[in-house]
Amino acid sequence: MSYNVIAYQVDKIKIKEIWGSNNNEFSDYFLNKYKVDIEEQLSWFEIEEDIYKNCLNDLIKGKITQEPDLNYIFGYIYEMLCQEFGEMIKHADFLSILEGVTEDNYKAFIPIPKNEDWPEFYSVEFENIENSRKLFLDVNEEYAKKVDYINQVNLIFNTALKNKKDIVFFGY
Repeated sequence: MSYNVIAYQVDKIKIKEIWGSNNNEFSDYFLNKYKVDIEEQLSWFEIEEDIYKNCLNDLIKGKITQEPDLNYIFGYIYEMLCQEFGEMIKHADFLSILEGVTEDNYKAFIPIPKNEDWPEFYSVEFENIENSRKLFLDVNEEYAKKVDYINQVNLIFNTALKNKKDIVFFGY
């Protein structure tokens, strides 16, 4: 269960191109660009920087070799990839859970391992935006009937449609 949901409009093709690319230059660039974010997370999780580097390199090599207890790191890297190849869709707080809305809280454009904790993520291909919008609007929960919820869902999906982008939701 999440407490806050963030949405990004992204270029899924660019994200998919990372998987198995063997692009070590991208790894160096990425680790440098997101150094502050990574360092902050290192202090939260009390892990070494090499763990982040190894997880990113697994994505770049197209083969997951890290221990399952580190799966959550891939979710945080996935969000940084969404920042790199997209932008956050500004919206008001409207949804505190993905669970119960989506059929799977761990759907990514690349084959990253599912974690047992945060972040949750749910990726929507541009071609499936209208079906996914319906999924979000047809939730059989009281909050889904509120005008604010409906307006925010439509804002997110309309923004991505207008810009011809895919969407990735993250739940924390």
